[in-house]
Amino acid sequence: MFELPRIEVVQDDHSILEKGELRKAAAISAFAVIVIGSLQKRLTWSHFTLSIKDIFTQTTSIFFTTASANIFVGFVPLTGMAPTLGGIVEDADVSLWL
Repeated sequence: MFELPRIEVVQDDHSILEKGELRKAAAISAFAVIVIGSLQKRLTWSHFTLSIKDIFTQTTSIFFTTASANIFVGFVPLTGMAPTLGGIVEDADVSLWL
């Protein structure tokens, strides 16, 4: 029977995130995808600009969702609505296993 090789996890004091290696790898991968797509003539300029617009749209959607959640989290205790909202949820008579 085929056995999978053992993988040893080695931990050191230097985090990958501190060195910025993940960002470098992502940039290299994105560049490679653009080059390969262009060489295969599957990535046209219109497709490229459309993908950049989609990236900006998704990024701004995530940003506004996060910003709105932070504003809501600060707004609820400021107005004193936390007990009211808690009471509404308790009185809703909804199953815990919904």
